[in-house]
Amino acid sequence: MIGKNGANIKKHKTDHDVDVIVPSQEDEVTEGASDKVLLVGSKADKIKVVKDIIAATVKEMANFVTENLAVESKYHGSIIGPKGATIKKISEKYETVSIKLTEENLVVIRGPKADAEAVTKEIKAIVEEAKQFAVRFIIIFLDTRF
Repeated sequence: MIGKNGANIKKHKTDHDVDVIVPSQEDEVTEGASDKVLLVGSKADKIKVVKDIIAATVKEMANFVTENLAVESKYHGSIIGPKGATIKKISEKYETVSIKLTEENLVVIRGPKADAEAVTKEIKAIVEEAKQFAVRFIIIFLDTRF
């Protein structure tokens, strides 16, 4: 809702002349107020536009999920692909989904539920294919020794 470095809030100010004030977690807020924002502007119609935009964003975010997929780091290269091609292709196909590979052997997938589930399925398939390739390679390698 806030955007990277407050980009969305700044856009509301620039486009609609409406200030969006979001209480920080450090602020002491009254009970139940932490989920509220304050809209300040001189024109009611502009405030309503910003309110509707924020409401739509909140509704969309309610459908967001985070999937933590355990993947050994040795398979991260398969997910990334040559020069990042595989992960780029997935990211372009599912633009609203964030994919992050961590040092803790996790692939963190965040986005709208249906898209996040589809990305999870694709990544599982990539990892399974990489595992199968490793097994075939070992078998072929052993067969050529005889």
